[in-house]
Amino acid sequence: MGASTAFVDNSTVVDMLPTCGPILHLDASAGVTADVNGNVSQWNDQGPNAHHATQATATKMPKRFTNQINNKSIIRFDGTDDEMQTPVVNLSTVQAAEVFIVSKTETEGYPIYHANAAGDVNNFHVIENNTSGTNGLSAMMSGNGTDAVSFKSDNIYQCYKRYNIAFDKALTGLAQINIWANGTALTNSNGTVSGAEITNNLGNYPFFIGGAPGSSSLHFNGDIAEIIVYNKALTTSQRNSLNNYLKNKYFGTAISTQFSAVPLSQTSSNAITDDGKWKHSYSNTNNAEIIASVKDNNCSTTGQRTDIVYVEATAGLYGGQYCMRRHYVINPSTELPGTKRVRLYYTNADFADLQVVVPSLTSHNQLVVTQYDGPNEDGVFDASSGTLTFIPAASITTGTVYGNRYLEFDVSGFSEFWIHAGNSVLPIQLTSFTAQEAGNKYVLLQWKTASEQNSNRFEVERSADGFRFIKIGQVLASGNSTTEKQYQLIDRSPFRGLNYYRLKQVDLDNHSSFSSVRRVELDLVKYFTIVNNPSNGMDVIFKTNYISGTLIISDLTGRQILKKDVNAGTFRIGTSHLPNGMYWATLLSNGIKLQTLKVIVNSR
Repeated sequence: MGASTAFVDNSTVVDMLPTCGPILHLDASAGVTADVNGNVSQWNDQGPNAHHATQATATKMPKRFTNQINNKSIIRFDGTDDEMQTPVVNLSTVQAAEVFIVSKTETEGYPIYHANAAGDVNNFHVIENNTSGTNGLSAMMSGNGTDAVSFKSDNIYQCYKRYNIAFDKALTGLAQINIWANGTALTNSNGTVSGAEITNNLGNYPFFIGGAPGSSSLHFNGDIAEIIVYNKALTTSQRNSLNNYLKNKYFGTAISTQFSAVPLSQTSSNAITDDGKWKHSYSNTNNAEIIASVKDNNCSTTGQRTDIVYVEATAGLYGGQYCMRRHYVINPSTELPGTKRVRLYYTNADFADLQVVVPSLTSHNQLVVTQYDGPNEDGVFDASSGTLTFIPAASITTGTVYGNRYLEFDVSGFSEFWIHAGNSVLPIQLTSFTAQEAGNKYVLLQWKTASEQNSNRFEVERSADGFRFIKIGQVLASGNSTTEKQYQLIDRSPFRGLNYYRLKQVDLDNHSSFSSVRRVELDLVKYFTIVNNPSNGMDVIFKTNYISGTLIISDLTGRQILKKDVNAGTFRIGTSHLPNGMYWATLLSNGIKLQTLKVIVNSR
């Protein structure tokens, strides 16, 4: 059997160039030489001509980022001095060229420029600007001398876009340049023709990517995913095929296929994927685990976002309300303007864990979010000097993607996010709780709250072993407050040795939560002393600073001789009926031995 031949319409095949023979083809997902930090020294031409773009100066190298737009890579130029240069690409024998670009920019700049120096005769270049409606997506072509024609549109695009520019000196006037963006022809609102009609050919120059040659101004500030240049005017069919190729490649899926899970432990992001709609954060140590997503209608390029997901063992209790064990910090290097949309991802196991302590939680639609914005956005619930925003269930969209659940909602800024159930913002957790020795006798306990909601009282508890706690006092709370409050309590009868303290916060509904435990060691405290022990038959006088306790006198065998309840101050113990000798005096509190002293009786 002879060989068979199959014909494929490659305009419908993603990543397969439908029109052959480009004079230059740069694809950020192929043929890129970059160091470990992403600095690009060479960007290989994917066409047949080996017109590779290079940059030898490290400080002028753009950076490559993978998984940025629809799972494809981009080359990011800094807008200051990043640029790359190809060898000479001779177009002096033709009058037409077409350029196709997929890119996104922050300010005005040149993504591609064909010349030896800015303003060379017979040069052509493209100008992008997402900030000025009178000079948006534009292009310019020159002839001999000062002859020039320009296309200046009012169209600005802050998100990734695909566009192509047709340059043709065989035409006349403004018709010599045409631009299509996302498949739609743009209007040349502000272009001009200067000098005589341009009828000569194009130039014999390198292509500069990311800036004008020899110029420090208008360097490109943004991302380039692909550039394709032809040394001819394409037919309408060819142009449509190229646009379909770019559309399918970069804007067809709109859901990143790299993600399939969420982190199971605390993870910080160091990479972003932009699928054309959402910017997804993840750690490049595990490309499949998504942390959080942000959709910005302005499509601003914010640089690196440091997002952190914290995963605790179980749901945490904050002021009487339980939070999901998974909580977040979203921290872009540059704050985005306006309203943004956020997605926080969690597992069904996270939801089930919260249900254990919140039995009334039966639906994902009941979940709400408390957002903290202020200092110390570190995953620890501490609202001092900041603000809390309650995002109710009615403002949250729930769904499933990448095999996990998500909550989606609008924010004006980024910060900490805590998922919980209920109809109000999380009550404020303590901003501080300290315990410290005071004068070798007492322990001073102090705490602060940033604000309070329906709080009733604080109960101070103490333990000798850190496990069994007893209440030693309480302080009334402010009830409802939006300002910082300070509290204190003095423990005037601490244990000798180790003391453990915790604070129980109780609200009006008698719900409660506990603070972290604080420890104080009082080795130097003496709970009671012997004022005098005369040998003339007088009773022994003791002095104690302990509020209340029990004094036991025993002989050397441990046999109890006397037992007496005592209070702070001085008191006497009669010893005239005791035989001369040595005895033990022990002070106890609630059955716990505080201190033992040696007593010598010599009354005869």
